[in-house]
Amino acid sequence: MLILSTAKVTVKQPGEVSVEGKLARYATRISQFIDEIGLRHATIRLRFERYVFSRNIDPPTRQRLRNFLVNECPLG
Repeated sequence: MLILSTAKVTVKQPGEVSVEGKLARYATRISQFIDEIGLRHATIRLRFERYVFSRNIDPPTRQRLRNFLVNECPLG
């Protein structure tokens, strides 16, 4: 459910990725990238045109995710 967010990526376990909102058309691409980096138990939201990451994602991984989402999953 999207509240105050225009997109949301939820990662429970490797292979269990849910993509909602504006990013839904890139679900396969996002799921593959998240599997490659081994991310689990995390949430990424797009709020007010900025990506917000759950606290358990370390800063270097946040930057990799941000770069991927901006470059490989254009919204405009």
